[in-house]
Amino acid sequence: GALRAASLPQRAARLADALRLLWPEASLYACLLGDGSSSHAAVLDQAGGPHAEWSEVFRGVSSRPAPAELEGLIEALRARGITLVAEEVGVGESHQGLLALGISADVPDDLATCARALLAVCAGQAALALELEAQRAERQALQDQVAGLRWLAAVGELAGPMAHEFNNFLNVLLLHLAVLEHELPENLRSELAQIRKQGKEAAALIGRWQQYRRRPQPESRPVDLNRVVREVVRSLAEETSLSYAGLRPLIIAPSPPPLSPASGERGEGLAPLSPAKEERGEELALLSPAKEERGEELALLSPAKEERGEELAPLSPPGGRGVRGEGAADSGVPAGVVVRLELAADLPPVLGGTGDLDRLCAFLVGNAAAVTPDGGEVLVRTARAADQVLLRIEDSGPDVAPGLLGQVFEVSAAGRVGANGLELAACRSIVRRLQGGIRAESRAGGGVAVIVELPAALG
Repeated sequence: GALRAASLPQRAARLADALRLLWPEASLYACLLGDGSSSHAAVLDQAGGPHAEWSEVFRGVSSRPAPAELEGLIEALRARGITLVAEEVGVGESHQGLLALGISADVPDDLATCARALLAVCAGQAALALELEAQRAERQALQDQVAGLRWLAAVGELAGPMAHEFNNFLNVLLLHLAVLEHELPENLRSELAQIRKQGKEAAALIGRWQQYRRRPQPESRPVDLNRVVREVVRSLAEETSLSYAGLRPLIIAPSPPPLSPASGERGEGLAPLSPAKEERGEELALLSPAKEERGEELALLSPAKEERGEELAPLSPPGGRGVRGEGAADSGVPAGVVVRLELAADLPPVLGGTGDLDRLCAFLVGNAAAVTPDGGEVLVRTARAADQVLLRIEDSGPDVAPGLLGQVFEVSAAGRVGANGLELAACRSIVRRLQGGIRAESRAGGGVAVIVELPAALG
C-alpha cells in the first residue's frame, strides 16, 4: 500500500526507510529504482536522514548495475570499513532496481548472513509489490480505455433517435415549403428554392448516416443478463462515487441470495448478515406483496428497536462521498439513491449482444436513478416467463399519468425531471433490435416500472 500511487523517488525513499526499521544497526540504507526511462536513488543514514556522503555516489549507479560498477562501489565502501550487502529487485526478466545495506566490516559472519537473508526477502517482497502495482496501473488504463469505448458506443446509440427526430423535423419543413410554393405567386417562389435545396441536402445527409448505422449486426449469442445487470450497476456506482463527477451516488444495497421460483412468487428475499450484525441480533425485515402495496419500506431492525417500533437510519454512501440532493442535509435523508437487486436464480441466458444489453441496462438504471429523489430506491428484478426473460426496473420518482405511459420512450416525452428522452428512445431501439418488447406502467406506491421482455436462449 505504501508504494501505491507514489512517485519513483517516494517509492525509493520508503523502501530505504523500511530497511532502516528492519535493521537499525546498519550504517547506510540504499534503494535504487528505475522505470525504464529514469532511475532514482535514496540513501539514508541510521537516523533516517539523507546520507549526504554516499547519496551522490549511489545516484551515479544505474538501477541494474553491471558487476564491475557494483564491485567499484563495494571497494569504495570497504575502504571506509563498511561491507555492502546488495540484492536485485526483480521478477523473472523484469528488473526494477537494487536494495543495499551498509554494515560494519567487523560484524560476525553469522550476523552478515542474516543481513543478506533479510535483504533477499525484502527485495523479493518489494519486487512483487512493484510488479503488482504495475499490473494494477495497466489494468486501470485498460478499464479507462473500455470506459471510453463504452461512452462512444452510448453516444452512437443516442445518435439514432436524434437523427430520426431531426429527419422528422426536416420532412415537416419540406412539406410546409411545398405548401407555400403552391400558394405563393410565381415571382416569389424563387425565394424558397434555396431553403428547399438546403433542406433536401440535410435530409440526404441524415439518410446516409442512418444507412451507415444499419451495418450488419453481430450474431446474437447467449448472454447472462444477471451478470450484465451486476456489472452495469457496479460501474454506475463507481462512476457516481467520484468526487469530480458531480453526481448523486448510487448505493448498492446488500443483495439477497438469487431468487428461487418459490421465493420469487412470494416476493421474499433475505440479505446475508455480517458476523457483527448477527451477534447484535439484527435482522433484515422482508417485504411481502401486501406490505409493498401499502408502501412500507425495507428497514434494518434490532430486536430492541423492533419492540419500540424504531428503525435504523437508512443506508448512507460509503465514505460519505457524493453530492447531496436538495434539502437532503437538513432532512436527514441520505444523499443518493439505493439500488436493490433481486435476480432470479434460474434465469436462462438471453439472445443478443453484450454491448446492446449493457447500454440497455445502463440507460434504464441511470434514468430510474435520475428521477428518484434522495433516499429513494431503484429496484432491479429479473425473472423467467415461459420462453422469455423479464427485466423489471422500478423507480420511486414522480408518477406518470396513465395516458402518457405509452410516450415514455419518445424523445420529446416530458413530465419527469431528470429523465433523458434520448436514452429512453434508444432503449426502445435496442429492444427492437433484440426482438423483444418494452413498456412502462405505474408502480404501486408511486413511481414507474419499466418492463423489458427478451427472448431466452433455450436448448
